[in-house]
Amino acid sequence: MKRAPSCLAALATVVACREQRSVTSPPAIAADLSNGSVAAGNGHFFFLPPLVTRPTSSGTFNPDLRPVVDICQLAVDASGNPLHCDQTAAEIKPGTVLLDLTDEQYHVNWHTDQPPIDMTKFYRIQVRGAPGAHVLGFADIAPVASGSQFQNVNTGQYIGLVAGRTLPINFRIERGAFCTNQADCGEGTIGAGGATVITNTGLAGALFPPNALSSDAVVTIEAVTERPCLPIDLLQRGGCYQFTTDPGPTTFNQLVIPNVAAHFLTCDEPHPPPPPSALGWLRDAVDLLMPPPLFAAHLGIGGLTGSFSRIGWALPAQMRIRGGDGQTTPAGTAVATPPSVTVKDSSGAPVPGEAVTFTVGSGGGSVTGGAATTDATGVAVVGSWTLGPGAGANTLVATSRGAVGSPITFAATGNVLAPAVRFNGVTLRTNCDASTTPTLDISGAPNGYGGDCVISLYGRGDVDYGQGVVRGSVMNTTTSVLVNVYVDAWIDQGPVSRNIGSSGFLGGPQIGFLQPGAADFIMPITPSNAFTLFGTGTLVPGPATVRLRLVQGTTEFDTFTIPVTLINSPVRIVNFTAPGTLTIGGPPVAFTVTITNETGVTINNVVVGGFLLQTDVRRNAGGGLLVGCGPNPGDLDPGTCTVTTVTNGSLSSDLTLVASNQASGSGTEVAGSAVVWLLIEANPCCIGAYENLYGLFVPVTLVGP
Repeated sequence: MKRAPSCLAALATVVACREQRSVTSPPAIAADLSNGSVAAGNGHFFFLPPLVTRPTSSGTFNPDLRPVVDICQLAVDASGNPLHCDQTAAEIKPGTVLLDLTDEQYHVNWHTDQPPIDMTKFYRIQVRGAPGAHVLGFADIAPVASGSQFQNVNTGQYIGLVAGRTLPINFRIERGAFCTNQADCGEGTIGAGGATVITNTGLAGALFPPNALSSDAVVTIEAVTERPCLPIDLLQRGGCYQFTTDPGPTTFNQLVIPNVAAHFLTCDEPHPPPPPSALGWLRDAVDLLMPPPLFAAHLGIGGLTGSFSRIGWALPAQMRIRGGDGQTTPAGTAVATPPSVTVKDSSGAPVPGEAVTFTVGSGGGSVTGGAATTDATGVAVVGSWTLGPGAGANTLVATSRGAVGSPITFAATGNVLAPAVRFNGVTLRTNCDASTTPTLDISGAPNGYGGDCVISLYGRGDVDYGQGVVRGSVMNTTTSVLVNVYVDAWIDQGPVSRNIGSSGFLGGPQIGFLQPGAADFIMPITPSNAFTLFGTGTLVPGPATVRLRLVQGTTEFDTFTIPVTLINSPVRIVNFTAPGTLTIGGPPVAFTVTITNETGVTINNVVVGGFLLQTDVRRNAGGGLLVGCGPNPGDLDPGTCTVTTVTNGSLSSDLTLVASNQASGSGTEVAGSAVVWLLIEANPCCIGAYENLYGLFVPVTLVGP
C-alpha cells in the first residue's frame, strides 16, 4: 500500500507551541529604495511605474493578499539626508489597495492634497501585507518646487503627478514574499470574513472560519527543515511547518485545532465527501496518516491557546510506571530496583527510541544514566538511583515531553539502620522524679540528697552530685570487647552547645570497656555557663535539648536527645575569684565567691565549699559555714553577698581551696588538669543532712608538691 504523505492542517478553532512567532523582519536598507530590484530588498516584491522603471521578475503573482500602503514623513540629518519615519508627524493613508488581476499588480492612488503635503519634506511610501505588519518594501520621494512632480530620492527620476496632485502607486507581490522556504510555502491575507491558506505543495493549510480574526493579518505556512520539529521527546515524523501571522495576534477569537482532516488539502489518499453536519468539514485525524495504527497528531505542546507557532507530526504515546516505585532502602544507598517506565502508542504497541529523562525530585541523592531511551519493548530504565543521606521521603521524576502521563514521580523511603553499637533506652530524672519535659537549672544547681536521689554512682555508693540523673542502657551487638567507649552529654540551645557530663562506666571490667550485649549506665548532668572546659556560648532560660553521644575516641556510634526546659536558680554564685593552680599537698589558697539569694527569705546554715575532681577522683577541697551574709554564721539574707570568711565550729578562717590526698574522699590526685566543684549547701531543718543549692565547675591545674 502506498503511504499517504503527511498533511498538516489547522482550523482557527488547541494550541500549538508556547511562543507566537512573526514574519522575519527585513534587514536594514542603506539605500532609499527597498524592493526586489535592489540586492538587499525582498526578491518577491516590486514597485512598478511610475515610481520606478518596470522591473524584470519571474515569480508567480500572489492575488490572495490585501496589502496596505502607508506614507510617513521622514526625519532628516543635519545635511538634510532622509533617515527614518518621523514618529511625531501624522501618517498618511492613501486609501484601499485594489487588486488588478489583468496586469497582476496592486494599485492605490495617493491624492497628495488630501491632506496637503509639505513641499520641504521627504516622504516614504511603505507597503505592508496587512495593517501593522512588516514592511515588504519602501520608496523615498521628495516633492519638487512645481508641486506637480515627485523625485525618486534614490534614482533621481522625476515622477509626474496625475492632474497635478495624484500619484499612482503600483506594486507587485509574488508568492514567497513572506516565506524563507519558497519550495513549500503558503501565504495569504485573512480577515474577519475567514478564508483558507494552503502551501503550494498542498501538504499543509489553515482554514479560518468567519470572525476567527478581528482584522486583517497575513498568514504564512512554510516547511521547516530544523529537527526536531517540536520541543518534545515523542517520536516525530516528516512534515514540519511553521504557522505564523503578521502582525501576530495575541490570541485568535477561536481556538486552534491542529491535525484535523482537511479536504481542502491535496493529499494522495482521497477522502469521501463529508457527512451533512454543521461540522461536516471535520474528519477523524486517524485518516491523515496511513497505514494505521500510526496515528500522527500534534498534541498541543505549549500554552498560548488560540495562536500559531510550529506544528508537526508526532506519534502519540502514553508513559506509565513499570517498576521501582515505593522502595525502602538505607539512606545514602542505591535502591535495589532501578525505576523504569513503559511507553506505548495509542494502540498499546511499545514505542522504541523515545527519550526519557530521570531527575531527582526531593530528598537529595543522585542518579546515573538519567538520560535514557526506550528499548524495543518501550521500556526506559534509570542507571541507578541513590537516595539522600537523611532518613525520610525521596522522589525521582521521569519526564518524556509530550507523552501522556508525563511527568511520573517515583517515591522511595530512606531509613537509617540501627548502628551495631547504640543506645538501648535512656531516661532523664530530675528533682528526684520522672518528668515528660524535665527542668534543668541553667545556673548549675544540683539535686538535693535523700530519698530516690541517693544512688550508687560508679559502683562506690557515692551520692549523686549532679543536677539531673541520666539512666540508660547501651547495646554492643558485635562479638568484641570495645575499649575507650564512653557516654557524654551536651546541652544544645540554638547555636550554643555545652558539655554537661560524661561517663565511661559501661559495665566493663575497667572504665571505657564495653562488652558484647547490653550494659547499663548512670550519669549526673549539670548545665552551667561557667563550665567552660568544653563548649561555647551562653545558655539562657527556655527550651533546650540534652544530647547524649555514645563514642569511641573520635568515632560517634549513636546519639540520643531529650527535650528540657532551662531555668535560673534563685540561689547561685554570680562571681568568684579562684586560683588557677593548686599544689598537691601545698598550703590552702584563699578565694572569694559572690552569692545572690532571690528567694526573698533568709536561708540558714549555708555552707560554701568545694570538691576537687579528676578521673575517678573526688576529694574535699575546703569550705565551711559562710560568715558575714546575715546576723549569724551560716545565714544568707536576701540579696547579694561576697564571702571571704567561713567558720567550722568556733574557728573562723579565710575561704580557701586545698589539694590534698589526705582530705576526705577517694582517688589519688595527680598533677594535671582537674575541676573544682564549688557548692552552696544548706541545712535548714538541722537534721544533719545538707541540701545542695548550687554547684559550679571551675577548671584548675594541679602541680606536684
